[in-house]
Amino acid sequence: MIGVSVIMPVVTILRPPQEVPTRRNMTVKHPDDLIVEYVEPIKLPIGHHS
Repeated sequence: MIGVSVIMPVVTILRPPQEVPTRRNMTVKHPDDLIVEYVEPIKLPIGHHS
């Protein structure tokens, strides 16, 4: 049997996950110095306006 090794790059969390009324987001720095803000929209109830 051949073993498989997976190397997972480590990110640095610059801003931890936080939740605001319309989304959840976090900002991370990848090993290649790319800084990314990940955003997950939160579905609002019908008729709700922010």
